[in-house]
Amino acid sequence: MSDLPVGLIMGLTMGQRQAVTTHYRRASKADKGKILDELGATTGWHGNHSRKALARALRPAVVGRGGSPGQHRRPPPPRSSMRKSGPMTELVDLTAALACLEEPWSPRTVAVLNDYDIRVVKTKGEFTRHSHPETDEVFLVLRGSLTLRLDDGEITLGPGQLYVVPRGAQHQPVSTDGAEVVLIEPSATVNTGDTPSQLTAEPRRG
Repeated sequence: MSDLPVGLIMGLTMGQRQAVTTHYRRASKADKGKILDELGATTGWHGNHSRKALARALRPAVVGRGGSPGQHRRPPPPRSSMRKSGPMTELVDLTAALACLEEPWSPRTVAVLNDYDIRVVKTKGEFTRHSHPETDEVFLVLRGSLTLRLDDGEITLGPGQLYVVPRGAQHQPVSTDGAEVVLIEPSATVNTGDTPSQLTAEPRRG
């Protein structure tokens, strides 16, 4: 393993940076690869980003606005960690979003939290019994009443109450009189999980 102290690059003095530059430039291709691997393991960056960040860190220090010599701007996060579709950062009016829904059991994504969708849905009658083998699922009732039929019993939720269905647990949402519900689940989650049916809905946003 290389003796390049990648975790301390940003705090090196001018002389130390010059020494590191010489060390890196003289390193063999294999050693340079190890240096980049070490930086990637420390930061989570991919190879190209690690290479650019290393080059930036080895530049002479500059005095930034309100800063002092030796300070560097933190490199931006790798593009691969950003959502391609961009974050949904607008203010969300749940009442208005629910008012736009006409059909029951047709969820609409109103916000995104990391890789999770926050969805609203109107419920009425019985939904498909199913499970989500890869994820838990949050049900938060805003209005009305929703019953979750589970293998070991039933859970009935009223306004302001939520329940987390564990991953892999069979459940059937039922709402005799109708309800307005918030769902929180991974963006790739299909509403009918592992049991496709006529109630399987295409993802909708906005």
